[in-house]
Amino acid sequence: MALLAFALEAARLDLQLTLHDLRREKAWSNHLLESIVEGIVTLDSYGRITFFSQGAERITGWNRERVIGRRGDEIFARPIPTSPLANSCQPWPADQDRR
Repeated sequence: MALLAFALEAARLDLQLTLHDLRREKAWSNHLLESIVEGIVTLDSYGRITFFSQGAERITGWNRERVIGRRGDEIFARPIPTSPLANSCQPWPADQDRR
């Protein structure tokens, strides 16, 4: 029984260290992304905004609290179908599912 308790405690401590390291790396990554002057927006596989930098706020006028979790195409207008930019824009995977 003592051996099992020892193993569980060792696993718990190892997990705590791993979580601490991951939190530190995430904080460093967020700081790096915030330091970049250009606007940075990240989307998940469903097209939802997961990160919106201060540069993106400045460029777009949108507040990050209002856009995180919303679909990118709710925030950013799609190009006019006849514009040159329209040919380079791919539909979101969710758009394909709705067809």
